[in-house]
Amino acid sequence: MGMGRGAGNLNTELFVDYLNENAGKKYRLKPLLTIIDAILTPFYERNYWGYSLPNYISAVHNAHPNYAAYLDAKKTLTYEDMNEIFDLMDEDKKISYDKEYIENLYLKYQEKDRVQEARLSDFKEKLTGKSALMIAPGQSSVTERDKIVACSKRNDVITISVNYEYDADLTDFLFVSNLRRYRDLPHDKRAKSVATSNIPALDVYLQVRYKDLLNSFETVEDNAGLMLAKLLLQLGVKKLYIAGMDGYSANPDENYADEKMNFHTEKALAEKKNAGMSAVLREIRKEMDVEFITTPKFVVL
Repeated sequence: MGMGRGAGNLNTELFVDYLNENAGKKYRLKPLLTIIDAILTPFYERNYWGYSLPNYISAVHNAHPNYAAYLDAKKTLTYEDMNEIFDLMDEDKKISYDKEYIENLYLKYQEKDRVQEARLSDFKEKLTGKSALMIAPGQSSVTERDKIVACSKRNDVITISVNYEYDADLTDFLFVSNLRRYRDLPHDKRAKSVATSNIPALDVYLQVRYKDLLNSFETVEDNAGLMLAKLLLQLGVKKLYIAGMDGYSANPDENYADEKMNFHTEKALAEKKNAGMSAVLREIRKEMDVEFITTPKFVVL
């Protein structure tokens, strides 16, 4: 009957039957059924074990099953909520049960929406009457740095870098939509991060809904720079300066200022991405003044 802690073990009776049917074995199933009926069932009825969604979720996250029991006992969470809480857990906290840790994590998760609503209002207020400078990680962000420095120093400009921190002295915020890039951020940088909701995080300045920022062009539907531009448009920004959004080349050495971010892209796909970025920016430009302050290689307004 799959007796075991947490999500339980493989049911012996099911495994034996499978081997008999599919591997030519001749194990005797009847004695197992007798044991289940005469011995195990009374225990099972008093102390349920085995598969359940909370235990499944904890097992998938390699976390102590007591965490699942704690969250399930709250009776305030959906299974999706539980999964998100497990996503938020520190790896070094998963193996051994820490009641104080899960209590604090649960409380923070429960107040998340209220906190984010307040911070969204705060962020919108900071942008009111200001232009925004978006700094993407293309090579022009380095080769034309002087233009970025000059623009970022203006009192009427809020500077936001995309999926990395361009320069702590120049950037007011970081926009992060890539989980890998988020994990690479030092913890002290997360406090000024605007993260999309696909990233499990409670330590960011603001979290915004991922799906609300997608566009209809398949190859770039979740391009971080385009997502940030759409967010700024939604928040009422009238003027957007763009730096470092160079577009994509089939030659990976031409794509990013930091070579660690480079990846290979087929020429046809790179061209589709560039066309998609250009088309989305042209759409945004109908409602917001968009200006490149560095020279894009492959994107055209």
